[in-house]
Amino acid sequence: MSTFSNTWNCTPTTSGTYNVHLDAYDNMGTKQQATATLTVQSGNGGSGSGSGNGSGTNPLAGLDTVLPTLFIFAFVFLGALVALAAGVVAMAVLVSRRLRQLTEAMKGDRDGPKSPEDVSDAKPPT
Repeated sequence: MSTFSNTWNCTPTTSGTYNVHLDAYDNMGTKQQATATLTVQSGNGGSGSGSGNGSGTNPLAGLDTVLPTLFIFAFVFLGALVALAAGVVAMAVLVSRRLRQLTEAMKGDRDGPKSPEDVSDAKPPT
């Protein structure tokens, strides 16, 4: 996480230390929150008519460099997960078909092996 600092000139009305709360939402509705401290100093005895400086930090400043990488990783991970699920389903279908074929082939052999003489004496169906 990186921080962002900035200083700006302004005309403060009241000196003091203030907590600034920031809510940031991205395009997908994800919410990030941050709180920073803002110190206002009046240069004219606190009357509010002088010039002042404000400074604060932004803990979300480095998020713009991390988010694209995070989204790419998430899409690749989800794509691999979908491909794995499709492969598992395909294998289950193929294995069940092959087991059915093997079961049917074994049912035909339950009468025992037939000798060549038994086969030649068999009557053709009429």
